[in-house]
Amino acid sequence: MNPRPATVLIGPGRLGRSLAGALHAAGWPVLGVFGKDDVLGVPTTALATALAEAELVIFTVPDRAIAPLAPRLLAPHHLALHMSGATPSAALREHAAPKAVAACHPLQSFGAETSPPEHFQGVAFALEGEPLALGVARELVSALGGWHFELDLETAPDGKRLYHAGCALASNGLVALVHRAVQLFGAAGVPESVATAALGSLVLGTARNLTTASSPADVLTGPVARGDTAVVDGHRDAIDMAAPEVRGIYDAVTAELEDLVRHRGAR
Repeated sequence: MNPRPATVLIGPGRLGRSLAGALHAAGWPVLGVFGKDDVLGVPTTALATALAEAELVIFTVPDRAIAPLAPRLLAPHHLALHMSGATPSAALREHAAPKAVAACHPLQSFGAETSPPEHFQGVAFALEGEPLALGVARELVSALGGWHFELDLETAPDGKRLYHAGCALASNGLVALVHRAVQLFGAAGVPESVATAALGSLVLGTARNLTTASSPADVLTGPVARGDTAVVDGHRDAIDMAAPEVRGIYDAVTAELEDLVRHRGAR
């Protein structure tokens, strides 16, 4: 089989449009990106023609839409991938019979309406699925300039949900923590826009350090890492005075940092 098969994408959202553009820029044959207006009811002529020609169908749709859409679109000659982090690739087989299925989830956020091809460069992708489709998924990741690791759902049947919970905790949880940090900056008289930009720069530096570390413990800095309890106590006093609703979050994160320091010392 062609390692870069003719491809149809279903789901013209931020990921779908960005992925289509990046694949096209890499020389991957993209036949089109189709949305709900093409799929609902009788598929449009353009979609039907593209599906007949396509060897690969990629779903960039919400998790809840994967299983219902698959039987409407997939034929026995299709390889099928979905880009969801939480849903196993087997959802593509619940009511359909494609040639092979896999999941290919990018650990990346897509804030712009259409992100440029370089937005995929160096990005990690989590893969799982059947061998034939996995081979195409690996080639796709390589074409995008990313790298991949694979989840074994036979060994860890709930691995997909656990993995995605980890993604949400690291990415979405970070936004929640920065929101509270911006609140503390505000109590110190720093405008929200300035605080957001400054903390974004700080977080970016930490993130860069993580990409070359073997463990989060390796990049830990700050007063907890140094054992500077006086500074930590000073933080608590100031928070209690200016933003007491943040104290519980600060204490919970500090406890996690202390545990991380102990883990680092035990290695």
